[in-house]
Amino acid sequence: MVSKIISNNYIGCLTAIYDSNLIGIKYMPDIRRRQDWVLWINILKTIRVTKGIPSSLAIYVDRKNSISVNKLLMLKYNWTVYSNILGFNNRKIFLLMINFILKL
Repeated sequence: MVSKIISNNYIGCLTAIYDSNLIGIKYMPDIRRRQDWVLWINILKTIRVTKGIPSSLAIYVDRKNSISVNKLLMLKYNWTVYSNILGFNNRKIFLLMINFILKL
């Protein structure tokens, strides 16, 4: 699951839960953007697997100026996470970015 979430954040913080008795209390990193994504990457490094349910538990609203809507801005922040948080080299980051663009 870690390899999947590195290319796209499939876990929304609005309805996600984890067992703090099992893995401890986890906090979002102190970064400006994409902190929820980094939180779930770090959690999945510990537990390796997650499960979803097929039911809708919330309504997600895209704001006009959100990162989710602005894909170019999202790429900028993804690059920062890949480089500064995960420590990936430029070649690996470039390949991840190409993969992201092809999935749009």
